[in-house]
Amino acid sequence: MGVCKKLSLVAISLILFKVLSCSEPLLEVYGNLEEPLFLVSGNLSKQLEMKSEMNFDEAIIAGNDETAVRIRKDAFHKINLIYDENGFHSKADSLPEVCNIKNIAHICFSSPYKEKTLFHLQETSEIARVSPFEYFLADYEKIGESRKNGYRAVKLKKKKQSEIFNLVSDNLILVLEDGQEILVDKSGFYQHFRFEGSFFSWKSLPIAAVWENYPEEGMKDLFTDIRDTKSPLLIILIDSLGWKFLQYLKSNEPELFLSKTDFAPLRAVYPPDTENNLLAFSTGIKSDKSHAELFPQKDFPDQSGLIITDDKMGFSSSFRIIRSNDENADGHADDEIYLTALDNLTHHDFIFVHLHSIDGTGYKFGAYSNERIVQAKEVDKYVESLVANWKGEILLFSDHGMHTEFGKGVHYRADEDDMVAVYCWLKKSDPDKQSSGSTE
Repeated sequence: MGVCKKLSLVAISLILFKVLSCSEPLLEVYGNLEEPLFLVSGNLSKQLEMKSEMNFDEAIIAGNDETAVRIRKDAFHKINLIYDENGFHSKADSLPEVCNIKNIAHICFSSPYKEKTLFHLQETSEIARVSPFEYFLADYEKIGESRKNGYRAVKLKKKKQSEIFNLVSDNLILVLEDGQEILVDKSGFYQHFRFEGSFFSWKSLPIAAVWENYPEEGMKDLFTDIRDTKSPLLIILIDSLGWKFLQYLKSNEPELFLSKTDFAPLRAVYPPDTENNLLAFSTGIKSDKSHAELFPQKDFPDQSGLIITDDKMGFSSSFRIIRSNDENADGHADDEIYLTALDNLTHHDFIFVHLHSIDGTGYKFGAYSNERIVQAKEVDKYVESLVANWKGEILLFSDHGMHTEFGKGVHYRADEDDMVAVYCWLKKSDPDKQSSGSTE
């Protein structure tokens, strides 16, 4: 066993001994955390090293006297936490005096991990995003700055009043971490909203987004619409065609069928991935993925349905499923899915077609890459052809959007890129009319 590993085991043993012997309480940490974190007396840096997956870049040490200090990562190893009958204190002889905080109330860390960020959305735009560290910092104002031995420290003082959310609408939707949506008014939001140190809650329920003037239609609403449709119905899911990417297409490729079609924004289900949204769309509820059935027979008892997708979809259905393979090895199965759908348009009164390649191309090259634009143009031809050849009603929709991180496309956040999908109803009885929102 290496020396470093032995030292880590010794340090862990010391912490466990202190906890089990109840010699001192634990100091709960606030901030951008992947999991709960507690500290005891000892060197700050050494304790954090045992949590190697947590890469903190700065911290705020706040005292009960409403003063605080903000320091960078390079100073962590100079700070020792001390516990006595009055509580926790920080001692840092090599740092500016302000780093010696008596009676610590909280320590809050900033890190690149920001999945607990709370998003403030309005219509189809993002107004603000606030991480736990940023929310904590917003309660303080800078009153000074000092340096010692090359280390910098910023002195903070708690504000008398701070308001980080400036809500303008009286009605809003709270998007919960478990995917639920709750409709509340402004006063009800403020009354029950809480900052929990490393996440945000409403009535103790973790929340991912506050959405004002939200799109009227949500993914679960589409389920009711398709269930109640009596005419032959073609549904085309254009995976990952988010509202923002569609606007980008309209600006750069205005002659595309998709660009000229009158889509409306659609609220995706959180987390904004295909499985969650496909299940919500086809069942009307947030289903257990392990026991989920697309378009369950109890809701679609009279339909002769067909699902056409790629060979990666794992859900079952009472409808027949054709799983197409990438036979020409071009990196996706959308061309095969399109041809299969075209061959089956006259054989069923309910067809669900899932086109994947805009999503897959985004994963590889980024949400707004040239490669994704090129692939969207190819998918556009498939959609226009299927629409032209179907005799009945048509629903075009997407399951979520996408944003770019480190050059690759991803979708997991409750933000404007990922959460705002699109939909459009077309009535084949009036082929020149392309109306969003309903078939009225």
